[in-house]
Amino acid sequence: ARLNFTLLLALRRTVPCLRGVITPHHAMSTQAASPGGRERNYTTRDLAPLLQLRTCDDGHSPFPPESRPLLLLFPWLGAKQRNLDRYRDLYTGRGYDVLTIQGKVSHFAWPPKAMTFTEELLNHLDQNAPHRHLVVHAFSVGAYLYSILLLHLKQNPDRYRSVQSRIIGQIYDSIVYGGLEKMATGVAEVSPLPNAVVKSAAMAYFSLTRKYTVETYDLAIDTFIHHQLPVPTLLFYCENDPMSRPDAMLDLVDTWRRAGRDLQVRGWKESRHAGHIVMHRDEYISTLGTFLDSLPGATVKSRL
Repeated sequence: ARLNFTLLLALRRTVPCLRGVITPHHAMSTQAASPGGRERNYTTRDLAPLLQLRTCDDGHSPFPPESRPLLLLFPWLGAKQRNLDRYRDLYTGRGYDVLTIQGKVSHFAWPPKAMTFTEELLNHLDQNAPHRHLVVHAFSVGAYLYSILLLHLKQNPDRYRSVQSRIIGQIYDSIVYGGLEKMATGVAEVSPLPNAVVKSAAMAYFSLTRKYTVETYDLAIDTFIHHQLPVPTLLFYCENDPMSRPDAMLDLVDTWRRAGRDLQVRGWKESRHAGHIVMHRDEYISTLGTFLDSLPGATVKSRL
């Protein structure tokens, strides 16, 4: 009981709210090889502890700076920089800039923090990227954070109309889907404590804080299912994902298709959560490249 109480306190603990998201901490210039083997120069800046912007140098992007597509990357919890670079290098190779939005366990454990964080992110996008096309790539629990952003768009359509109108495509990769138990599994995967203990504590925490957690989760899930943006969407998943129920995923796909969503789906019987690019690299890159090439305003042929 003492251990469960300690875990509940740890889940409830939050980090300071993100403020001043446009204040750079530091900048670093470097190079990365594009999938075609070309060297791409880019500059990386920390806009805030949880926001990192990778900007293509002007001479190394086919897009002018004012209209260069911006990729919003919502990683999985605990993602290492070298693993994220697999994806960022793909987008840099196409001439995109990449904004990495690093979610925290506290955003998931205490949704009011996620609401504050995503509101500030929307304000940043509205003020600092007013004419740029936006593409979203959300992984795992990162899709939860993006669903909170979608909830803001639904609740404040006039305030964020400009941002919403500039989102031209969405990629969902290994989303956590299938109920609270799968959410608890996602938290347990990034904890150093035994998974069974963390899952038990997380479920108890959800019960105790239902008004502030589960009710917001339900709103976000409803928005994710029934109020998706009317833009092309690509979904990656696998049947052996421990953080997703395959039957629930198929139901989601069916719901979106019956609603007339512009949806592409690539699933595998066996793969790895947030690791399809490792397990099925050629197919993953080809599918992603074809999807991105279909987006109006963000097309650069033969980059992936």
